[in-house]
Amino acid sequence: MRREGNIVSRVVRDAWDCRPMLRTLTKNTHTRVTNGFVSIVGHITIEELRQKLDHTSMANGYANRFIYACVRRSKMLPFGGDALEATDLGTRTKTAIETARNVDRNEGLTVRSC
Repeated sequence: MRREGNIVSRVVRDAWDCRPMLRTLTKNTHTRVTNGFVSIVGHITIEELRQKLDHTSMANGYANRFIYACVRRSKMLPFGGDALEATDLGTRTKTAIETARNVDRNEGLTVRSC
């Protein structure tokens, strides 16, 4: 994102702010998305995150737009995990989302929706 002319930061901010239309105005190709949903998955070590995440990104709230999870591999699997494990994870995630949608805003927790 630090490269000259990179617009990733702006697009992520616009998506987070629920802009109805996201767009990139590059020289040759204009891309537009209406009512889009943005998901970013990345992998980084704790040491690299501490080194790369600057104070400005922490202070201005940009880093708050991401969920950070520290995960560890339980074992090496040559062909990935079992499909049933993925189904169970999906079910648990759906339950967590439904529970979060029912959180009372007056209890000090906020639920954000576009």
